[in-house]
Amino acid sequence: MKAGDWRVALEQALASRAIKLVESASVEVSIQDAQRFGEYDNPELRPAPDRSLLPARKVKAYLKDASSKPISSLLGPEETLEDFRAAAVRAFRQALGVKS
Repeated sequence: MKAGDWRVALEQALASRAIKLVESASVEVSIQDAQRFGEYDNPELRPAPDRSLLPARKVKAYLKDASSKPISSLLGPEETLEDFRAAAVRAFRQALGVKS
């Protein structure tokens, strides 16, 4: 796998069942540079997703809440949410070949 090849990392995670696809899920990607003024520092300030690009027959499914357990159910007895986030970031960086 080439460093930074997210497609290979995603395929490997799917093949090993480390993650699974959710039919009504989508991913939002934004590219930012150092010229921004903090407008995306809080999730509440992000613009609403543009639904005009979704297939018309699937809009209802995309708007439906997926059933899932809270992240806190994955935490060990001594683990904090911040520990979990840090471990997730490290795992993704490693899978994508990104140097710290």
